[in-house]
Amino acid sequence: MKSLLIAMLVSIPLYAFAQDAKMPAEAKKVIDKYETSVEVARKAFDAAIAKARDQALKDLKPIQTAETKKGNLDGAMLVKSKVDELTSEIPKPSAEGDLAKPVPPSTDPRTTMLLGKWRVTVPGTDWASNWEFRDNSVMFRSEKPNVSGKYVIEKDKVVISWSDGEINTLKFPKHETSVMEGSNNKGQQMRFERP
Repeated sequence: MKSLLIAMLVSIPLYAFAQDAKMPAEAKKVIDKYETSVEVARKAFDAAIAKARDQALKDLKPIQTAETKKGNLDGAMLVKSKVDELTSEIPKPSAEGDLAKPVPPSTDPRTTMLLGKWRVTVPGTDWASNWEFRDNSVMFRSEKPNVSGKYVIEKDKVVISWSDGEINTLKFPKHETSVMEGSNNKGQQMRFERP
């Protein structure tokens, strides 16, 4: 029985790999685009929930304090329990620095490779912009000066979420370089180069 289970566990990934190798290139592009879109939507959803949670925590804490001062300890305790519940939903960083979870850029040594200005283009078009990575995870871009962004590092990617809803994903190169590749949530490929 144990050997059958081991054989199944080994053969399933091999079968999936073989099927992936047979996948037509055009179909693989469609699937990759779909998976990127789902990932972008998930990140946007997670960001919206985090923003709503942060606002709720910000609004609830003064209410808890006010109810305590009024002497309504039962009400204050109910508010505190909700604050504790919302606070427990905030992901805690792994003690081992798990790179599969978003890492604040300030704690990732690869951040130094990102910092500063980059010339961003979409190959095959005449669109170009100057973007700047800052060490506090803030982003700015020249073509939309009133739009700011935040970036996080996930495994081998940098995910940038802009205040206008656009999301960009960059792949970290294997070695420090002055060129990086990425894409936006419209599926366009992007090229990042040092000016």
